[in-house]
Amino acid sequence: MTTGKARVASILIVMCIVSSGFAVHADRDIWAYILIGDGDRSGTLERLGVDIPGDYVPSYVELLGWGAAAIDGFFWNAVADWQQGQFIEAGNRFRSALISKWSVPSGQIETHHAWAISSSQFETTLSAFAARNDGDGEDLFIFYYAGHGAKTSLAPLFDGTSTLKVSTLNTYLRAGILETHQTLLVLDACYSGHAASVNLDPSVWLLTSTGNQSTYGLGTLEGGLVFTNDLVDAMGSGRSLEDTFEILAEDHPDAVFSPPEGSTSDFIDVDEEVVRSETLRVSFQRGATTRYRYTGTVTLEISGTGDPIPGDWWAEDAFYSYDIDNESKSHDAPYGLHYSLNRKSCRGQGAESLASGIEGGVPRYSRRHRYTVALDVGRSPTYITFGNADCGTHDNTGYYRIKISGSGPD
Repeated sequence: MTTGKARVASILIVMCIVSSGFAVHADRDIWAYILIGDGDRSGTLERLGVDIPGDYVPSYVELLGWGAAAIDGFFWNAVADWQQGQFIEAGNRFRSALISKWSVPSGQIETHHAWAISSSQFETTLSAFAARNDGDGEDLFIFYYAGHGAKTSLAPLFDGTSTLKVSTLNTYLRAGILETHQTLLVLDACYSGHAASVNLDPSVWLLTSTGNQSTYGLGTLEGGLVFTNDLVDAMGSGRSLEDTFEILAEDHPDAVFSPPEGSTSDFIDVDEEVVRSETLRVSFQRGATTRYRYTGTVTLEISGTGDPIPGDWWAEDAFYSYDIDNESKSHDAPYGLHYSLNRKSCRGQGAESLASGIEGGVPRYSRRHRYTVALDVGRSPTYITFGNADCGTHDNTGYYRIKISGSGPD
């Protein structure tokens, strides 16, 4: 691997889906089998024809002054340990996301390590896991693999050397899972795109992080894998698989998404967007958070003024400070209305100036202190918090009134 552009890994996920959209349905069971691959300790990838660049080492080895050609078995093991650490971290993050974002019971998730089992034991544990959750066609089955990938196969490196062809995995799934679960195969892998040429079962959906080329990790000891991290960020109940892929594709333009033609199912529902509005009273002393979550562009109708420094000659509205005596504009508000998507209302806590986030620039000064602006909050459903930037709010006076109009999940 290389630092910054560390050549890494394959990640494989198997899930249940629907052609009209993918989202987790609370009434359906979800089962997850997670397999963590080993680091390449014996040159298996090189024997498979996978090019290993000369800087395929973590930065801490480079800093010690050894180039790749000078690294002996001890340091190759250190590199393999580093690779393995990334795979473990990726698997842990995905597992945590299943529990926290999709409400999968921890008892319905199994984790296995390739260095602790043989290829035949893998088949046995997968079959036993499938037998334990006999689905009825409406349940979600997830198989997740984080490890190396080669040009024609996955490379979990069972026993330190064994690989796993996607066609073989498909056979295992067909034996006990595909008849009772619709399936999604996701590969975050070096050369993962080769799976698109495999004769997969017609019910399998395919999502890969790249085409038939290498992919990258984070280049840090505990960084995990880039695609898994982005997948975890994009995961959310009520979001279709198409929307999830669209988000991933922004940073992973070589990713491949291939749904089964004509596949339909009703066991997973996609949340419908609902148009709504609400009004917040935002005191200069404390922030306020929306009751609903919003996506995309929201409209804000803002009024109100306040005094972040009592006794001074000026006060401010959402965007400007002004002379209290004659209402004339003084200058841009030094504090002003701030917002955040992380429930923080103070500038010192991470809130940002609304003036920097609204579309089309700051509106002209209004003596009535009324403004209508548009704010893009992104694709992920989110609450919006508003407040005055002044962190020392105990002596503040005044408030904003904000009407928020937009759409979000029901």
